[in-house]
Amino acid sequence: MKNTPVAVNGIVSIPVEEIPPFHAHPFRLYEGERLEDMVQSIRDHGVLNPVIVRQAVRSIKRHDKWQLGGRK
Repeated sequence: MKNTPVAVNGIVSIPVEEIPPFHAHPFRLYEGERLEDMVQSIRDHGVLNPVIVRQAVRSIKRHDKWQLGGRK
């Protein structure tokens, strides 16, 4: 059973595994040496800019339906 996250100063920390995928994101995806450099930087310094996630119930329901339909 998952623990219910508690807000501290309006901020809730959640495991990255609980964030549903969003394939239409506007971010650049890196490959090869650039990706390896980024991974090493995160290992050395941590994530300097946290990921901000807004809960959109409508999107989550759509994602659940997508998975129930056999899509990944």
